[in-house]
Amino acid sequence: MIDQRAAWSRIHYEQLLLRQEKHAVHTLLIPLTLQFSSLESRLIAEQLDVLNAMGFSLREFGSNTFVIDAIP
Repeated sequence: MIDQRAAWSRIHYEQLLLRQEKHAVHTLLIPLTLQFSSLESRLIAEQLDVLNAMGFSLREFGSNTFVIDAIP
């Protein structure tokens, strides 16, 4: 049995890694503001450098809130 959701996520993750070299970033017209639980925001904060290196423009915006300005 193959977990299709995990396989799909892995494929997209590898595609993002390949695009990292190209730096094709699309700036969002309206930045996306997302709120997370304290555990989720701590995990995202730990991986912030990795996400930004992959092409996401992600930054903290207050308590448990993040803003996405650009996506790969």
